[in-house]
Amino acid sequence: MLKDIYHYSSVRNDRVYIKEDEYISLIGYYSQKIYEAEDSKNIYDVFFNFYKDNIYFNIDYLEYLISKSDRTAVEYIKIITDNMNKKLDKNNHYYLSALGDYYCSRYKVNVIPDDIELSIENYIKAIEAKKNNYIYYKKLANAYILKNDYAAAAGSYNRAIEIYDKDIALIKDAVYLLKRDMNKNGNLVIEYLKKIIDVNKNDDEALENLAQIYDTLGDKYNSEIYYNKLLDAVNYNLYIINNESPNPVLYDKYIKKRNEISKKLNSFK
Repeated sequence: MLKDIYHYSSVRNDRVYIKEDEYISLIGYYSQKIYEAEDSKNIYDVFFNFYKDNIYFNIDYLEYLISKSDRTAVEYIKIITDNMNKKLDKNNHYYLSALGDYYCSRYKVNVIPDDIELSIENYIKAIEAKKNNYIYYKKLANAYILKNDYAAAAGSYNRAIEIYDKDIALIKDAVYLLKRDMNKNGNLVIEYLKKIIDVNKNDDEALENLAQIYDTLGDKYNSEIYYNKLLDAVNYNLYIINNESPNPVLYDKYIKKRNEISKKLNSFK
């Protein structure tokens, strides 16, 4: 991303505010400041006001603001899209995606139907400009969900996963949506859950889902396999809690889950 943005900003502007290698150091600096601050929002505001002309920082800050989705965030996102418009071609995929983010965030605040339509329109344009960017399909899916167009959302999630199938959060979002109709999507849900386990074999949520799905289907053989894998994952998580990251709440949760799994496995005998 830095390489792309640097190219556009250096070619289309007489002045380059900061070079790419300088910005890489800046990332570490302001990230550390935010980490150390009691009020990270104020630190972000300070950096934003100081680096409003910095296209790299604008894009980084945009991702933070999207997660906020309040009125102040929407106002700042509008400033960012205006800044990007000054430095990037209007058909640039980063700019189009930012417009999609702006209208999507504005819809969450004001719930104006035209905004979600404009969000979808700009995400689609971003995809057309950068066809294999799975993040844009993920954003498009989320916009379709806000519109209650679940079929289109599922299609966008599926395309995102076709492009990149290592993003666990993305796959879990897709599974959550597809499970609405297991008669239609059951095989795909199982496929996606297995993808999660390929990335993280100790993902107890995915393992438990698979064990329960096979149990519901009457496939006791596979259900038992995944309950055993789930037991291993729970024991692994308990080891981490006991030895590396003490957490009494999680410890109690996993002890309870281990007892439930053991009881379920005994029922297969």
